[in-house]
Amino acid sequence: MKSSSTSSIILILILVLLNLYSINSTYLPECAEIINKYIGNSAPYVGIQMTMVDQSGLVTYARGRSLSCCQQYPDMIMGTMNYPAVFSNSTNCNGLNGADLVQPFHVTGVRSLFYDRGSFYFRSNGSVQVSLVEGQGQYSFNLTYCKDKILVGHTDSRSFVFHLSNVNWGSIGTETCGDAPRPPFPNPAAPSNKVSTTSTLQASWNEGSNYYSLWETTIQNTGGVIINNLVLASTMQLKDATTMWRMNTVSPGKYTPVDPSLGPNQSYKFSFIKVGHDYPIFTVAN
Repeated sequence: MKSSSTSSIILILILVLLNLYSINSTYLPECAEIINKYIGNSAPYVGIQMTMVDQSGLVTYARGRSLSCCQQYPDMIMGTMNYPAVFSNSTNCNGLNGADLVQPFHVTGVRSLFYDRGSFYFRSNGSVQVSLVEGQGQYSFNLTYCKDKILVGHTDSRSFVFHLSNVNWGSIGTETCGDAPRPPFPNPAAPSNKVSTTSTLQASWNEGSNYYSLWETTIQNTGGVIINNLVLASTMQLKDATTMWRMNTVSPGKYTPVDPSLGPNQSYKFSFIKVGHDYPIFTVAN
């Protein structure tokens, strides 16, 4: 009788382990279908928010953008930034008498989550690779639940929830008290006069109390005729008169490409440094 009972327990344990293994190793078609919507998208970047929970109850939240992807890795969504993250037990907030206080998700406790772009990626088949900094480990797993823009996966020690978007999220830690709420960067505006503009954040920093960001903008002629003497208008504030490249200033807030003609389906890139981190908006002024 004892032998039979022991055998039953062993069988149950084997079934449980097999079930856990199958949950974590089975490719779900719905997950692959969602991921493939973002691979090779006309917008080169995917905005990703991610939340992790480990067995101790530590919660980590991060957001950033990922490349979607490239000729070398056509089946991937690959991270392009280090994904600044906040943690549920941050101790980077000075308390009374200089003592550190545990203050959940305090932005002064922001730390990088990954080493480089190869540390975080999705494959088109629904598999995920996550290599965390600070000795937190490397995790390879398959997504186990996917619906709309939400993807879920787990290992034996952590659970992961991802939210994908066609828009890019700003970096955590750039907010200050009194800032207006910042939505994710909007999708590029609908083409106006057969012209579209798409801007990509290259870097952001502060100099004292002043915040600046470096952007690259692509102008695309989506029509079938040559566009001459295009003028774009924007309400953004440049850092100074020397911080826009490959565009001439027509008048305050209005700019024209150095090359005056843009053929059908051709694109033109220019760069600039502006005040603030908000997404720059351009409209066709002529």
